[in-house]
Amino acid sequence: MGHGRTRIDRENHWLRDESSLGAGPGFLESVYAKALAHELRQAGLKVECEKQITVKYDGVVIGEFSADKLVAEKVMVEEKAIQALAPAH
Repeated sequence: MGHGRTRIDRENHWLRDESSLGAGPGFLESVYAKALAHELRQAGLKVECEKQITVKYDGVVIGEFSADKLVAEKVMVEEKAIQALAPAH
């Protein structure tokens, strides 16, 4: 078994900081969302925006969920544009 992070981990380690997207601070969340999708695609990852996902529990459909992004058919990304991280984060 290999050690270290997966490709998705390596490509997405910068997701925590919008300044790494080059868009700079102060934009609406939608601007960062588009920049992030572009950066992920540039990194060679498949990105689906506003992906509708059927939620099942114990084999029964219990609802629908809209993920901001589904990356590489494996990672759900929920985007938030904030002024600063809370101490708990």
